[in-house]
Amino acid sequence: MMSRIGQPPVITRGIQCNVRRSYYPVIYETDTLQFIGEDKPDPTNFFETFDDCGIFPELMANLERLEITQPSALQKATMYLATQRRYHHRNMLIRSDRRGKLLSLLIPVIACIYEWKIKRGFQPEPRRPLALIMVPITPLLNELEVLLTELLRDTPITFACTTMASDETQVRTDLRRGVHILIGIPLCVRNLSLPRRSLPAHELDAIPDLDFSDVEWTIMSHCDVMYMGRFPGPSLARIIEGVRSKSVIYVTCQQPDEGPESVALNTVRQTIVNDNARTPTHLEIVAYDWPPTSP
Repeated sequence: MMSRIGQPPVITRGIQCNVRRSYYPVIYETDTLQFIGEDKPDPTNFFETFDDCGIFPELMANLERLEITQPSALQKATMYLATQRRYHHRNMLIRSDRRGKLLSLLIPVIACIYEWKIKRGFQPEPRRPLALIMVPITPLLNELEVLLTELLRDTPITFACTTMASDETQVRTDLRRGVHILIGIPLCVRNLSLPRRSLPAHELDAIPDLDFSDVEWTIMSHCDVMYMGRFPGPSLARIIEGVRSKSVIYVTCQQPDEGPESVALNTVRQTIVNDNARTPTHLEIVAYDWPPTSP
């Protein structure tokens, strides 16, 4: 299967889901649940509760304990793609502008890791977690740790939060434990001692140490990768450069030539144009605003 996307879509209002066979599945917020593409899933097959979609029992028990019973439209769309064999790409790209959606993103991701990896015999090995979540700021890292502690209690999925390269000893300890999910702040964000704004493309090369550590490169080369949060434009551009061989698509609510992420968005657009003949690999990227913006 080859990617034929020419440029990233711009988020409109509502949830739309592109599931055409020759395209990545793309989910983004709108007021109504719409599907674009030749292979449209049957809306009547959508579940009404989490139990209907077959979430593994331990996670279901935690959702009930937390009184999370009614899936949002976003969760329904992502869970449908995560649990249906015919849409097994795992290249789900989601963007939300409100903090309350963080849980909506985590539940399908956890279910996807279980359904397509653990259930099928994949297990983490030393230095090879099954998924890596990179975030730009410590408060979001802390919030993820709290949410995952509750969601993964008594489940077969383990996780660890770390500051990544700033504490490589801890990273190695976590990796030796064989965690399923590793969460951290990448070096290319922490080393960005500049205002959190996008820079002209010609200035990107002048930023010192805007790269991943050796530990991060090793991890990224062996697992699915996800980014949650509003990364600084230069860091996001470096991230895209670092994983361009994995056919990245970044979905945003901003026009490519506007706003603080314009450089990164144009980099992504060009990357997709250049890599449109590549075979998609198992890569997940979630772009999510934190702190929340006003509705």
